[in-house]
Amino acid sequence: MGRSEADCDEAQSLLLAARKDYQALGGMRDKVVFADEIWVNR
Repeated sequence: MGRSEADCDEAQSLLLAARKDYQALGGMRDKVVFADEIWVNR
C-alpha cells in the first residue's frame, strides 16, 4: 500500500499537535504557572 502526500501531511500535523500537547503537559507541572487550585475542585 502506498502512502499519499495527503496522508503524510496529516500524519505530520498530528505529530505536531501531539508535540504541542506534550509540551503543554510539561508546563502544567510548573506550580508557578499552574496553581493547584486549577486542578483541585474544592
